[in-house]
Amino acid sequence: MRTRVSYFVCTTVRSGSNLLCEILRGSGLAGCPDEYFYGAFYPRLFTRFGAASFADYVPRVIEATTTENGVFGAKMMASYFFHQFVPEVAGLPGTGEAGMPAAARLVGIFPGLRYIWLTRRDKVRQAISHLRASQTSLWHSTEVYASAAARPKARYSYEGVANAVLSDAAGNAEWQQYFSDSAIVPLSLVYEDFVQDWEGTLRRVLDYLEVPVPAGWRPGDYPTGQKLAAGDSDTWRERFVEESLAAWDRYLSEHSSAPANDAPVASGPSTKPTAGG
Repeated sequence: MRTRVSYFVCTTVRSGSNLLCEILRGSGLAGCPDEYFYGAFYPRLFTRFGAASFADYVPRVIEATTTENGVFGAKMMASYFFHQFVPEVAGLPGTGEAGMPAAARLVGIFPGLRYIWLTRRDKVRQAISHLRASQTSLWHSTEVYASAAARPKARYSYEGVANAVLSDAAGNAEWQQYFSDSAIVPLSLVYEDFVQDWEGTLRRVLDYLEVPVPAGWRPGDYPTGQKLAAGDSDTWRERFVEESLAAWDRYLSEHSSAPANDAPVASGPSTKPTAGG
């Protein structure tokens, strides 16, 4: 199947990308987006697509997963796109001269390449989801353990949530810089919005990709997999916000200096940074 248009779902961990890709695959019109270019998956994927090397793998996966209307899609996490995938592409023959911008190289491999940038508004809830998944090794609702007793338990950690917030911020900063440097205007989607109108989001994506919608077409069923969010996620979020505000108060107290004459300082309206949002 000749590929007419390609796209990357550009995101960070626990942004709702699994759900978005399931919806896109279910449409039958938007390729079969998945994490085809995460290096840790290469041994399994190379075997699946009968490839002996990265140079052999790329055209095979594009051809095999392009839908009949000529659309190819893949999911890309910032954590490996910039530091693994882009260098791999730079090593492929026929992708341009040394020093050529990554975006220009990619267009030569992925026809009509476009970008969908998926973010999550509630950064703290995203970070909690990230921490839980990393502790339990449950990244998708289809992953199961033989018994509940075998499943690792998630434990709250202020440092763990904070580090996940920072990791997400760093990843989104990399995407923003890439789009800016490459003069790319991606289709921006927000998890909290698309779950409220998944069909409208799907139609926005198809319109962005300029994919004709056949007369009488209807989207596939909404994925009904089990949500991985635990019942105490709200408690974790409240605890993290409270501890963040307490840390901010301590910082202000430790770094404030009293006037030399010890006169009382007039107090006025003040604001504190809030987590999440």
